[in-house]
Amino acid sequence: MIAFFFFILTAIGTGFSQDVTLKVKEFFSRNGYVVEVLEDGRVITDLGRGKVFPGERFEVVREGKELTHPVTGQVIGKVEERIGTLTVEEVEETYSIGAFEGKEVKKGDRVRLVRGKVCLSGSDELLFRLSAVIEDLKKDSQNCNYMVREMEGGIGIEFGSKAVAFFELSKRPPSAVAEEGIKRISLKSELIMSLKSLPLSADLCRLTSSDKRFLAVLTESRLEIYELMNGEPVKYYETRLPDGDPVYIQCAEIGGYQKDLIILNMFTGDTPEAYIFKLVGENLEPVVKRYKKFIAVLDKNNPEETLVSQEFDSRDLWGTVRKLKLSGDLLFEKEELKVPSDFRIDSAIQVGDLLVFVDSRGYLRVFRGDNQLLSRRGFGGSYITAEIPGTVEDEDSYIFNPRPFLITVGERSFAGVIKNETSAVYKFLNVAKYQEGELYALIPQDDEVALKRVKSRKFEEAVQAVLTDEEKVYIVTGKKGTLSIQNTGEVYEGTFVVR
Repeated sequence: MIAFFFFILTAIGTGFSQDVTLKVKEFFSRNGYVVEVLEDGRVITDLGRGKVFPGERFEVVREGKELTHPVTGQVIGKVEERIGTLTVEEVEETYSIGAFEGKEVKKGDRVRLVRGKVCLSGSDELLFRLSAVIEDLKKDSQNCNYMVREMEGGIGIEFGSKAVAFFELSKRPPSAVAEEGIKRISLKSELIMSLKSLPLSADLCRLTSSDKRFLAVLTESRLEIYELMNGEPVKYYETRLPDGDPVYIQCAEIGGYQKDLIILNMFTGDTPEAYIFKLVGENLEPVVKRYKKFIAVLDKNNPEETLVSQEFDSRDLWGTVRKLKLSGDLLFEKEELKVPSDFRIDSAIQVGDLLVFVDSRGYLRVFRGDNQLLSRRGFGGSYITAEIPGTVEDEDSYIFNPRPFLITVGERSFAGVIKNETSAVYKFLNVAKYQEGELYALIPQDDEVALKRVKSRKFEEAVQAVLTDEEKVYIVTGKKGTLSIQNTGEVYEGTFVVR
């Protein structure tokens, strides 16, 4: 049996799901940054309401020089100096103020929760589950800094005898249960923004401790971030990219940061390089840089458990897949994962117990466990390209596939895929052209999967990304001319309707 498909399945039972366990772990791994030091010596952090509570204590540390692996040359972490402790006094919507004790604190220093003694009121099953993510957890009720309570429907957490958090038991995951009677899926959308550059990839992000939503758009030379204010994108930040050919980005809450980090994958020559960035104030700072493999999150509803890497060689192309663990600023490689032949993480998504990807030959492939449920030709292709010398395809540029996406309507979720129709003039003046982007839904039906076209407006020329967030969906399209100044894009906002 292929181990790769059991990130979620092995954690689902009649008791507490891995999703709830991870949320408890994240609660006790809260961290942030010093954003200002007041004249009276008190400190302001970027942890606001819901992220921090009065009376909590945080360790303040300062990052020093980078630690580099002597063989691989990869940055594996940074030296840290303990500066002191901070006790939270006031909590506002997007920041908090606390009393500081220790050495001279500076803007940009990190803060990490000091959890002290954590006690449990609950079953032995829950004790074993949470002991894997909370060190020294005990079934006790004396002198506890935090109390974790097993409750009907979820897990509650108390601090100083005050309820501060409740994590509800996950409903069944968006899985491949049979869906009967679905005759049509349609998409209603409207244009909300035109882009002056060709968008390669995009994602929806929550980059701050508030509930603000951001649209991150990757172009050929820049990363642009827009705040979505009542559906209208307003440019928030932009920055130039490292030298190379960018491929795609993803946003995911990984590494215990309590907000999304941005994963950037690109090529420098024939070498893949991955970066992970965090937004600090109005600047992006690298958490991981020049990691020599592709990085992706396969299920954004379970990012910590589906963070993976894949090797890419200019001759053998897509290679070994490994599970990853990001802890603070350290990226660890874990076990190798067995995947289907021709698997590639640039075009893969996991939805419940289904794994969906488009291989290098343009075949859409769907697996449950080691059983292939669907193989359909004619998918893949986009305006995402990289100049990779020596590839087996012997082309001027290597074409990457657009990422699959999630279709969510109410409590039902399905995988969706993009199909970009090749133009009648596929290549003109060395420019690959597309005619129209179409969207398809994958509907589980017992031991097979039905492929249904999403009825929607015509998207010209290529759909580069489809992004879903609660009830909204955003479609990012691209158009390419014979000159780079002719490259443009569009962003649409809409909703899916299932009948």
